[in-house]
Amino acid sequence: MEQKKVQVLMSTYNGQRYVEQQVRSILNQTWENLELLIRDDGSSDETVSILKRLAEEDARIRLFIEKNVGSNRSFFQLLRVSDADYVAFADQDDYWLPEKIEKAVEALQNHPEALLYCGNKILTDAELVPMEGVELPDLKPSFEGAVVESICTGCTSVLTRRLVWMVCEHLPKHAIVHDWWVYLVATYHGEVYFDQNAYMYYRQHESNQIGAADSFIGTLKAKKKYLDKSRGLLKAQLQEFKEHNRGREEYDALVDDFLASEDNAKIRRKLALSNRFHRQSGLDQMVVRALILTKRFL
Repeated sequence: MEQKKVQVLMSTYNGQRYVEQQVRSILNQTWENLELLIRDDGSSDETVSILKRLAEEDARIRLFIEKNVGSNRSFFQLLRVSDADYVAFADQDDYWLPEKIEKAVEALQNHPEALLYCGNKILTDAELVPMEGVELPDLKPSFEGAVVESICTGCTSVLTRRLVWMVCEHLPKHAIVHDWWVYLVATYHGEVYFDQNAYMYYRQHESNQIGAADSFIGTLKAKKKYLDKSRGLLKAQLQEFKEHNRGREEYDALVDDFLASEDNAKIRRKLALSNRFHRQSGLDQMVVRALILTKRFL
């Protein structure tokens, strides 16, 4: 049986240190019918030179050298030009295990109701040494969760062609991150398959870490600080999502109540004390409830 085509979408920006290692890990996938679309978002280092050399070596690479528009728009522009049966997102500085794409496509083919595949990742230091004592979390995708957080890290994601069409019907201006928007659309309109296994190494940087804390109070403060960063951004994301995704009564009511909660104390209290939304961490859930009650969530 002929393999379905997979396109991997990568946006690069000043990624000279790790990008070649990542590109080679993608080209080394066991899934053979694969193409790598790379859009450079205005790099000023040696990233473009590295990518041009790699593209000359392997015809499966399609390279777009463009001006800087930011990560979200860069990924959405790639999504618009994609035409494969399945589309995957990739960061520029990770490392994929050879079977990553094969496992994702198999899962989607075995679960035809799923619009989106995502999964766990192995956290590593800068040299790809796995971090000790870090267990793979048991995460459960849902729209009730998607309204307040994304558990679908873009670099683990594989989209079906149907989901690509849905997302491209309206490419957002106010998505917090591209993968969160995709996760919202997928959970609203269908199912998401979350693989508890991990098939990639995920390098840790200061920009994607909440930060360590050595006490309960310290952890609580760190969580709150992280959630505070989303203020305003989450409201804009939900407002734009509401404008273009309607028809599921229960989900629509949840989005409406979140947006109305700032100006309505009754809705705010009812929402904060309900189980209508869900964050994966009990501590996060507690912090979100407190922020809703004090009008500091959106």
